[in-house]
Amino acid sequence: MLRRKGVSKSGLGWDVAATAAAQPTRPIVEVFTEIGGFSKYRLAKAFLRWTRDHKAADLTGDERRRWMKLIEAINAALK
Repeated sequence: MLRRKGVSKSGLGWDVAATAAAQPTRPIVEVFTEIGGFSKYRLAKAFLRWTRDHKAADLTGDERRRWMKLIEAINAALK
């Protein structure tokens, strides 16, 4: 099984896992805003860097399902 850190933790040093797990109904962006220097732009750039070195198989099944849901929402908005 692949052992990996999240994009925010490995790429930016932002570790929100404990807070997010303790507050599962809270929007993740709110959890991230507690971190000094957080920006959606920096998180998005870190994810894009991550995608250069990884493939869909490196995501968990849940992450792949969520990714597909996001792509479907983007496609629906663009129609």
